[in-house]
Amino acid sequence: MADKNIHIRRAGLKDLPTLAKFGLALARLHATFDKQRFIVPEGGEMALRRYFEGELARADAVVLIAEIAATPVGYAFLRFEPASIEELRAAGAWLHDIYVVAGSQSRGVGRGLVEAAFVAARRLGSPSLRLGVSPHNASGRALFSRMGFRPTMIEMSAEIDNQDQVRGRHGGAR
Repeated sequence: MADKNIHIRRAGLKDLPTLAKFGLALARLHATFDKQRFIVPEGGEMALRRYFEGELARADAVVLIAEIAATPVGYAFLRFEPASIEELRAAGAWLHDIYVVAGSQSRGVGRGLVEAAFVAARRLGSPSLRLGVSPHNASGRALFSRMGFRPTMIEMSAEIDNQDQVRGRHGGAR
């Protein structure tokens, strides 16, 4: 059930400490999913604070803060990305981050952030909103599916150091 007291607004410079804290928590969460794929930025909160400061200044980026009773409980970050020949995709908005603090999940915060991201994407002139989600994030995948997202690509990764071992195990040529 959605909490009627959720307020979502555009983030400003005063929100940088919160964004850095939440961004670091999100990075650490992803690292628990797959420490070889996801990194925790060196410099921690300070690195993320500088990063978000730059994103807040961009006309093609939107950072949103979700609050309950004036307490920040989540954020979303999206940016309009140009078309990519390498990725075979048209220009459009990309929801790079969405994070909800533990204890505020299952209250409608994530849904509210995604709904606000759709509005922001439209305002950026985007015909679509894309995102990536870890296969280990079942609740996120379920939310995104309920909100109209569909799988379009599966990212795969192999560490170069393991290739000789893999080829030998599976009889591949050397």
